Amino acid sequence: MKFFQSKSKCPTCNSELNDKPTRKQECPHCGNEILVRSGKLLTEDEALILDWLVRLEGLGVTRDTFVQSRDRLTNKFGKRANINDTIWSILNQLVGKYGADNAALEQIYRNMSSLVTSEGKDPTPYLVEAEKARQRQIKKSQSLPTSLEESGSEIDRILYGDTTTSEKGNPTNSSSNPKKSKTDSTDNTLEAPRIFLGHDELTFVRGLRRQGKLEKAEEFLQKAEPSPAVLDELRKTAGAKAKIAKKNGDWRAVIQHLNSYTDYANKWREHCIKMVNQEPPAHSDSDNKLLIEAKKKIAS
Repeated sequence: MKFFQSKSKCPTCNSELNDKPTRKQECPHCGNEILVRSGKLLTEDEALILDWLVRLEGLGVTRDTFVQSRDRLTNKFGKRANINDTIWSILNQLVGKYGADNAALEQIYRNMSSLVTSEGKDPTPYLVEAEKARQRQIKKSQSLPTSLEESGSEIDRILYGDTTTSEKGNPTNSSSNPKKSKTDSTDNTLEAPRIFLGHDELTFVRGLRRQGKLEKAEEFLQKAEPSPAVLDELRKTAGAKAKIAKKNGDWRAVIQHLNSYTDYANKWREHCIKMVNQEPPAHSDSDNKLLIEAKKKIAS
């Protein structure tokens, strides 16, 4: 006996598909993207919602949480709330819910960082808060004072140097409420906090480089924990700046850009080896050739 197997349908237009997609593809009928999650065909919006629910599941976020938050925002805005605004609202609520749980706070702020980077915005304030939560967690595990008041604002000194702190121990030069708005600007007076860059943040940096925002990319990367992945992005940024300098005929700038990366990589060489047993990436062959060419031009 043969059983009839219905054909797969586009989740947007409900048209039958000749073959069931196994990865993201465009519907031949309506042109909308079809995404695949655990073998199920989803719209872009539904896939995005599902991805966030998976990420936030450990923090107690459910489908009902999302629906209720979206309905509340929709009533507030007078129009259907979008997915990112809904997730942002949930994340803000989680900050209050897990206020004393530093492990959870670190995760929440890293998710805030992922969300703002997906919108092309600087995630620095949220990465700083994540690092502060991580430092508090370390202190707690070492049975040391964990509150900013008890520790004499030690966490802020780790992140910011000896900056002046406000009455409650928060740096006066930092964002007073980094979670209140996705459009909050980054305070450029931060003294190079060593923030950790994950996949989403590195994707954000690559986007800056492709847009030609090389100074902004470099500035952001130099705030980060100098992992081999971060240094590789710095290497590529330095190479891009050197190529622009060559086009402008500025051979000294070519040398300066390429050597600046070499100096930075050498500075953090032992750190990288200790961290992941890997040396910082070296310049590409093309950049090494460019450096040799620049030195010859200067010498001639």
